[in-house]
Amino acid sequence: MNWQRLLICKILQDKELRRVKVQYRLTPNTLSDPLAIRIFSEIDAHYRKYGEVPSVELIKDKFPDFDYQEVGDSLDVVCDKVQSELMRREVANLFSRYEHLLQNDPRKFVKLCKNQVERIHQVFNTRSFEDKTLEELYNPVMEDYWQSKHSQGLVGIPYPWSSLNQATGGLEPEQFVLIYANSAMMKTWILVYCCYFWAQAGQKCLFITREMSKEQISRRLLSFVAGVDYRKLRTGTLNEEEEKKLIEANEKVKEIGQNIIISEAVDEDREFTLDVIRMKLEEVCPTILLLDGMHLLRIKGSRDRDWTNFMTISQDMKQIAKEFRLSVIATSQANRRGSAASRSADDIAFTYDFFRDTDVVLRLLYSRDRHMIAVLIKKSREGEEGAFVIEAKPGISMQEDKTFPIVEVDDWVKQIAREAEKLRVPSSNGIEEGKEEEDIDIDVW
Repeated sequence: MNWQRLLICKILQDKELRRVKVQYRLTPNTLSDPLAIRIFSEIDAHYRKYGEVPSVELIKDKFPDFDYQEVGDSLDVVCDKVQSELMRREVANLFSRYEHLLQNDPRKFVKLCKNQVERIHQVFNTRSFEDKTLEELYNPVMEDYWQSKHSQGLVGIPYPWSSLNQATGGLEPEQFVLIYANSAMMKTWILVYCCYFWAQAGQKCLFITREMSKEQISRRLLSFVAGVDYRKLRTGTLNEEEEKKLIEANEKVKEIGQNIIISEAVDEDREFTLDVIRMKLEEVCPTILLLDGMHLLRIKGSRDRDWTNFMTISQDMKQIAKEFRLSVIATSQANRRGSAASRSADDIAFTYDFFRDTDVVLRLLYSRDRHMIAVLIKKSREGEEGAFVIEAKPGISMQEDKTFPIVEVDDWVKQIAREAEKLRVPSSNGIEEGKEEEDIDIDVW
């Protein structure tokens, strides 16, 4: 009996989609049957668009191979059967994947299995609520307060920049942080520098790259370790003193190198999905996941990579942070429309879909002429919005530049955008005379 397809029948029969997703944590990404995945995705998309489960006739029309039938069992029974089936599959895959370790390294086998069985338990734990009284929660809250006071407001792992720490309180476990910008705006450089900074602090970082090779990422990391200009390192034009620093960096690489695992997604025949990332997390067990190119992810069973799928991807990234109890920081391309005059429903959907499940959102704006990156804190769930400036000197300095004033962020952005467009110097009020504000394209960098 195919319980996954019976679940689809039951959802259509009872019109109960939200309960299946929220209470039982069953989504298209958790299923394994290809047809059930496609139909569940269609039901979910229809629900998000129209606010209701589609009719049986509509689904049968779109999926003629689907054999719909009335289900006598309750929704609870069907969901429980599906979860049990998926749990058996997960555990079987787990033992199959690590069976070779049982002979070679049984301790590692036990450790991996223990961690992953706990993860499977967390994923399929269907308790809707976990209750505690205020009296029970008082001590943990006070502990957080005193820790925050003694660490000058930090409640998580420090970022490399004090302004970001002040605005967010640091990078906390189970947080999902998104960095977005147009192409060639130093997104990967920011991610690489964070990885280097956190590895020095003893954090185990998994850096997954899709757009660049692992050799390119490692070269960028090495430029920071050695403290040499990246462009000279890449072109082989370091002077004698810089080459000496590069050689001496070997000792520091030995010290922090084990804290950085660079994983390149290279198999074009295999879909770049969240399931692939989960498998890598199970293998590595990092404390921080750094994902370069979140916009390249696909939804399991889907060949599309349109904006409407990004809501699911964003939800899954947050779920991964919770499942594995780690911090996730990812980069993504900004929308492809820049000027205010060209704003459309697609742009609004892009912003909403990506931002709704994030804890912190950072927008990057890069000025090549000034060698500066403006970091706009567009969202901080537990903190404040704001902006600060970073020196953009790869390998030499990615430090915060507090000498550059940002009084009015919008005016500052518009001013630098004009420089990028090779326009004449703006007037003192931040808007060029004779030019309408809506013509200013702040996404051109």
